Amino acid sequence: MISPWIVRLLLVVLAVEAGVCVAFLTDFWRPLRQREESLFRAFLTITRNDEHFVLDPVPPASRMRIIRPLQPGRPQPCLLVGVTEDPEREFESYPLSPVDWAVILNNAHEAGCRVAAIVQPLSWEDAGELRLSALETHLSRFDSAVLTVDLRRAPTAQTLPPYLKRSAVPLRQLRGNPGVLPRVNRVALPPSATSVPNALFSFRVLESEQPSPGSAAETAMDPHPAFARWDDYLIPSFPVAVAMAQHHVRPSEVRIVLDHHIRLGNGPSIPINEYAQLDFRPLASAPHRFLAANELVQPTGASALPHPVTPRCALFCDATPENPAPWTRPANLGRLVNSIDALPRPAGPREHHRLPPAFEALLFTLIAVIAASLTRCGRLTRFLAFGLLLTGSLVVLAALFELSDYWTPLGPVLATAAAGWFLCARFTSYLPPSPGHSASS
Repeated sequence: MISPWIVRLLLVVLAVEAGVCVAFLTDFWRPLRQREESLFRAFLTITRNDEHFVLDPVPPASRMRIIRPLQPGRPQPCLLVGVTEDPEREFESYPLSPVDWAVILNNAHEAGCRVAAIVQPLSWEDAGELRLSALETHLSRFDSAVLTVDLRRAPTAQTLPPYLKRSAVPLRQLRGNPGVLPRVNRVALPPSATSVPNALFSFRVLESEQPSPGSAAETAMDPHPAFARWDDYLIPSFPVAVAMAQHHVRPSEVRIVLDHHIRLGNGPSIPINEYAQLDFRPLASAPHRFLAANELVQPTGASALPHPVTPRCALFCDATPENPAPWTRPANLGRLVNSIDALPRPAGPREHHRLPPAFEALLFTLIAVIAASLTRCGRLTRFLAFGLLLTGSLVVLAALFELSDYWTPLGPVLATAAAGWFLCARFTSYLPPSPGHSASS
């Protein structure tokens, strides 16, 4: 006759082993790890009422989670510079030559602007090496320079240019179906200023995409996706690249969750829909100042800038009626950039450490021992007892998190309890009937 204690001991060992195996899977099996992250996020949402937060990415096997509450953003004033036709011939040529761009960029920098964002692609067939060198010198004086190209999808693909690859977000940093993003494989007109070390390239127009009629003029929202896919990289749109430049965000710090948000490092969290289109209501008004480009030709143009607040970003916009960009008016683009700047961004981090392995094993053992103690109970009693066991385990985990900032994955706890319930039902037949109980019970 098998001793009841041997049966119960075997049940405890097997149930704890199931919990330990699932604990290892939680660290290294991506689907289970993502499910645990979703449960952790859902628990935070329930316990923190209306507080919004983000989770910082950590290595897969890390025993720590970093929670950062979102704080409101404050839009910074920007300078809108309208580039239009030049009937007075104040520039060397129109479209503007590299020398013209060098002059107005220099004056914008002298006025205190530290980010230059140019909507028009800087492309010339024969600009001259010295002129391009002067332009690149003035662009490199800014903290960041956001430049654009027009992209399209062609039957014959080209290799992703190095200047775009430096600015692109790796596809692995996207969560969701990348098939919904527009595919591109060719630059419509190669840019001329590609040697600027601080340049962040973005796309202005996707020639294969048709914008939604009237959406840009009415809502100032970009009707195109925030990213375009080129092989295993994501090219940012101009407004997203401007936000990255203003908040000093590298492409490696961008995280994209389709139908949720774009996380720009320590910068704003931008809501997007399932197709990666910007999905938020823009500001009714925005703190920006508009100047015509010819007002920056002379150094005295800097005196027209507002004081004492100097615009951090100079947005050089196409102010012509033939503007092909989604933003038909410079004011729409300025409002969109300010609206992104006003979105919530992460505050200081709060670390939550996982229970040490010894304490997790002790928790699994406690659950398994409770399960083993129910082997002589009837079926209905076992069901009720295991329901209480699961509820009690969830309460313990919630209290542990709230009171001590420690956490442990839910999957191993549920696996231990489920294994204990299953083995308890199966091992009952190996026990001798207790006095006063029928064999069927």
